[in-house]
Amino acid sequence: MDGCARRSARSECGAQQPRASDADAHLRGPAGRGVAPLGYDAKGRTFIVNAAEAATVRTIFKLYLEHGSIRSVQAELDRMGLRTKHRPGLQGTAVGGARYGRGHLQHLLTNPVYIGRIRHKETTYDGAHDAIIGTDVWEAVQERLIHQSAKDRGRIAVSAPSPLLAKIVDETGDRLTPTHANKKGRRYRYYVSHRLIAPRGALDASGWRVSAERLERASAEAIASRMEETAFAIKLLDSPAAVEIERVRRSAAKLAEGLRGERRNALLAQVIAGGSISPDAIAIELASNVLASLLEIDVARIDPSHLSIIAHIQIRRRGVETRIVIGDAPPDIDRNLITKIGEALRWFEEVKAGASIQDIAGRERVTRQRVGQVLRLAFLAPGLVDDALAGMQPLELTTDRIVKAPHMELWKGQRAWAANL
Repeated sequence: MDGCARRSARSECGAQQPRASDADAHLRGPAGRGVAPLGYDAKGRTFIVNAAEAATVRTIFKLYLEHGSIRSVQAELDRMGLRTKHRPGLQGTAVGGARYGRGHLQHLLTNPVYIGRIRHKETTYDGAHDAIIGTDVWEAVQERLIHQSAKDRGRIAVSAPSPLLAKIVDETGDRLTPTHANKKGRRYRYYVSHRLIAPRGALDASGWRVSAERLERASAEAIASRMEETAFAIKLLDSPAAVEIERVRRSAAKLAEGLRGERRNALLAQVIAGGSISPDAIAIELASNVLASLLEIDVARIDPSHLSIIAHIQIRRRGVETRIVIGDAPPDIDRNLITKIGEALRWFEEVKAGASIQDIAGRERVTRQRVGQVLRLAFLAPGLVDDALAGMQPLELTTDRIVKAPHMELWKGQRAWAANL
């Protein structure tokens, strides 16, 4: 290594050492001083889980997901008789055992120590201790805290990443919680029955795990369709004048347009007061004050009986995921897949009539390998072809995935492969 390279390496290492040193000191500090957060006891330079306190921590996270309000969590903790951690004070007297304050709960719910990490300044590091809370629960709580903070300031974030947060329950009354999964570098959002993210919850076959995009789109379409109903304004208002009907129709049309455009999630977060989902319908309750503001009418004029929307749906289960098709909405057909299946069938007929792969490749100006790949679509299981034609194929069943999949001669094997995408 020449002198320049050595100096560069020393410079780089020197820049990293203070950060690592600071982090190490931070990791050693709290445990070394015997200061452990609720749920842990200090042991040497790390924390060990205190089973009884860990149960309290899980209860606090669970209560926040259920209620969405720190004030409500405080009330529930008081009712349950749960108090803060007991610890020795500086003068040898015990401290703690008090009611949980708002600031205490806010700090607890945002402390990454509970997912096995340690915060140091603006960065978090992997800790040497065990996690108490799963990452799904942690992320759901953080997202809800952010959403509630924006709501408390009198606004909804423009992006509204999970607009149905704390609004929808399943047929058992279990609240749907936003979560996500990463697959090959891509982030997929879902709404999941809360019991599925509790310990052993994944074993509950009755729980919902539905694509967030599809549920949000279905909810937005249900509301937009109601806004476009000819008699909507007449039904919504108590004895409306002709000029009022026309004004409400214009405002309702504008709302419907927004629900189908870039403002969809922000509008959903505001206009939906609550709702539920079952195997055959989505039920939505509109927020009267928000709707009145959007339609520029007096909230006292609204007939509450017309704030409820029932959208009939069809569902398809693919593994653990549930797919939604709302009412008579157009099917989500993959036009490219349908085109390629038709192309494959035509090419296969040509091969049967005596044409060679080279002949087809030359005519279509593609490689022989590509012709061979596309021809595989001619042997796709009839059930999968029917699903594709109806727009009900698995989300990941694309042309590219099929032509690059392991060779499967049996239709049963194809269906099993597709179901696990």
